[in-house]
Amino acid sequence: MEMNAAVACLSRRCHAQSEILTIDPTMNDSYSTAEETADNVAYTAEKEAAKHKLEGAKKHVSHIAEEAKEAARDLGSAAKIGASALRDASRSRVYSARDLASDRALSARDDLESRVRREPVKYMGIALGTGFVLGWLFRG
Repeated sequence: MEMNAAVACLSRRCHAQSEILTIDPTMNDSYSTAEETADNVAYTAEKEAAKHKLEGAKKHVSHIAEEAKEAARDLGSAAKIGASALRDASRSRVYSARDLASDRALSARDDLESRVRREPVKYMGIALGTGFVLGWLFRG
């Protein structure tokens, strides 16, 4: 039943449109012009919406690029600070190792000096024996 009512309505509409066109043939041109205008308005609206979305995307990408630049700048600063701290720590360790080696060398020298003072004959014999062996090796 509903199907028949829809067909009847469509039939009446087509009949009414054809009657209008037979009464006034210029109405067909007006109808086409109205359709074209509606299509143009819809196209312009879609185009404006696309432009608006594109502008929003450009702003978003620009904002992200600025954040990336700032993050890279911060990372560079942090790396510079870290490298400076590492350099200072390394310098401190080198100085500590140098001081420790110097202290041990002085201690060994002082220890050897005190031994030589306590037993001069023993160390004189060691020196003479070492000189004799070296002379014999390099002599020949």
